[in-house]
Amino acid sequence: MKKISILTRSVFAFAATVVAGSALAQTVPVVYTDGQAGGGKSAYAASCESCHGDTLQGLLEAPALSGPRFVQTWKGGTVKDLYDFAFMYMPQDKPSTLSPQTYADIIAYILQFNKVPAGDKPLDGPPPANMIIPK
Repeated sequence: MKKISILTRSVFAFAATVVAGSALAQTVPVVYTDGQAGGGKSAYAASCESCHGDTLQGLLEAPALSGPRFVQTWKGGTVKDLYDFAFMYMPQDKPSTLSPQTYADIIAYILQFNKVPAGDKPLDGPPPANMIIPK
């Protein structure tokens, strides 16, 4: 009886490990390049800075895009959620008016500003749903 119980627990533990491993394997690393973030900085200055500030600190009612509030809101979340929010609601006076690539470039700048490491591939348009902003 104990052998069956040990075997059953071992099978369940193995299954849990496989499921957890496959969930982790499905997460893709955040991608953007430093050059892309530089272009995003220019686009941010033109379209976002008047509300969110030159250091992404947030002004008046516009939330901070850096620091503790950004970390609390976005880190551990998906890049797609951040991109989709920006695309649907920003700029507040003209939402969804920038090109998909301009939104991606601005997101790259925000990620760089928040010290998310750059890679060697740009973020091209809407990111995949499994790209997680590291904590």
